[in-house]
Amino acid sequence: MDVIEQLDALRGAHRAVEAAAYVDFKSGTVLASSAVIAPPQERLDALCETAGHLLDGPAGQAVQATMLSPAEAIVIQRADDTAGEALCLICAANADLADLGAAAKRLVTEIGGR
Repeated sequence: MDVIEQLDALRGAHRAVEAAAYVDFKSGTVLASSAVIAPPQERLDALCETAGHLLDGPAGQAVQATMLSPAEAIVIQRADDTAGEALCLICAANADLADLGAAAKRLVTEIGGR
């Protein structure tokens, strides 16, 4: 299964996920994405940049970040604190974030292990 098929499968298994993107935040590149309605490329690029700031920014390194607003939740996950790639999920505001975080961790680890 290629990366886009894996992102599609994640969205299929978790209906709260509206869009998923696999990004290389160190180079600022969206490597693959999957969505019901594709977000504008500028939105995906901004999400990639945000992943870099949150996971590898001045505050230190993290493996997961979550952003919440009344309209949506965004989960950003990388396999470990040295990886330059991350999985970014744009979800419904009422999504089960613990479940999505675990699913994101499994998938980004699997994709990164190729």
